[in-house]
Amino acid sequence: MKTIIIGAGASGLLLSILLAKRGERVILLEKNSKVGKKLLITGNGRCNITNQNIDISYFHSNNIDFISHTLFDFNTIKELLESIGIIVTQNSDGKVYPMGLEAKSVVDILEFKALDLGVEILINQEIISVSKNNNIFTIKSKSDIFKTYKVIVALGSSAYPQLGATSMGIDIALSFGHNIITPLPSLVQLTTTKPIKILSGYRQKANVKLLSNGSIIQETIGDVLFTNYGVSGLAILDISYSASLGLANYEYIELSINLLKNLTQKDFKVDKSSSKPIKLWLSSYINQKLAQVILSRISILEKRERDITTKDIKKIIYTLKNFKVEISGTRGERGAEVMSGGVDTKELNYNMSSKLIKNLYFIGEVVDVVGDRGGYNLHWAWSSALRVVNV
Repeated sequence: MKTIIIGAGASGLLLSILLAKRGERVILLEKNSKVGKKLLITGNGRCNITNQNIDISYFHSNNIDFISHTLFDFNTIKELLESIGIIVTQNSDGKVYPMGLEAKSVVDILEFKALDLGVEILINQEIISVSKNNNIFTIKSKSDIFKTYKVIVALGSSAYPQLGATSMGIDIALSFGHNIITPLPSLVQLTTTKPIKILSGYRQKANVKLLSNGSIIQETIGDVLFTNYGVSGLAILDISYSASLGLANYEYIELSINLLKNLTQKDFKVDKSSSKPIKLWLSSYINQKLAQVILSRISILEKRERDITTKDIKKIIYTLKNFKVEISGTRGERGAEVMSGGVDTKELNYNMSSKLIKNLYFIGEVVDVVGDRGGYNLHWAWSSALRVVNV
């Protein structure tokens, strides 16, 4: 019987190659009409394939010790990818991409290599159930039934259902009695209690502090994009895992955003003879829509330039430096790049096999391991696949 891998994403494709290389006959089942659909959109289509700076601090799980025993270093993954034909280039910020900066080439190379080694790739195979009886697994799809001694679940998570993602990997784990760490949206936009719709479309690089019940729990610098539902941008994605976790624990979550840029009190010049509206005066220094929001928050929107006091300027500076936004939720799995949570790693061996069911494996995002933005989630996908054949 052939080994069956369910899911032809990053981890499933790579593992099919690794198993075929060591002589196993492999069937790779994919729900979609093409393999690697989510892989195609990573890194805005350029495929941020891994990161030079690999450390467990960039990964999250309810069982961090598991990551320290299963994560491979950057050089190991780089050499593995290049042995398959995926040549990489490294940015100064540590992010690593395929040399051609094209996700499609990564998918095409993985698919070609798998087929060249004899992997049988079957598309349009939406899985209905997986069961086991007398050491034989029965896999039912909408169109076929498969039997095997060995099953690897590489189904990812329910993040991005627009591309066909579902919770089937979790459902399979549950059907075999595995504990599931509650999946939560990660690398996701955040919704706000009162969206500042006038600022929709405004983007600025800023220092962002994430506060839980009044205490700072994370801080980052990056783009913040105000939207009609809340906030987005790279800085928001970076803190979204912690925000999602706090919201799930019913904590009061808010952001404190420093929108002051490099301005100081001395930069704000006031002409005491001018009757210019204060919003027009402030728009000489910051975005006009932002100026209106700031002045409204401190209730001096009706003033004229000649009436501006030193106290007013200090209030403006303070409000810009400490721009508070109350977070009500996330954009959910439809907005999330990945989901945290998944199969409890305390029930997995370091080769990704189940401790509960012999010859059942879980790899990739379906497992309770999630990485930060910057190639870390793909690094985990490669690592977990390699760990199956290299304990």
